[in-house]
Amino acid sequence: MEDSRNEHIGEAELAKLLEQSRSRMELGQGDADLHPHLAMCGVCLEHFQELTSLERKLTSLKSANPGGRYHDCPGTDIWREIAGGLTTPEQTL
Repeated sequence: MEDSRNEHIGEAELAKLLEQSRSRMELGQGDADLHPHLAMCGVCLEHFQELTSLERKLTSLKSANPGGRYHDCPGTDIWREIAGGLTTPEQTL
């Protein structure tokens, strides 16, 4: 996304911001500090926070099953791509 503050952040960029947020959380920085648009757009901030919450839940499930996956369940990376809308409909199914 270019520096246009009037457009919503796309799914791919939200996924990148989610990756960046991991190191920023360790530094104690908030979500709105990741991108200027998040500081002024409640819709994008809410979407980003939903992705962050989903990632935490997936991580929690992974911690609850340290031996691996449940049956044929895809790995966390695949679920992030699905949640971020980065997979084709066929891959999602």
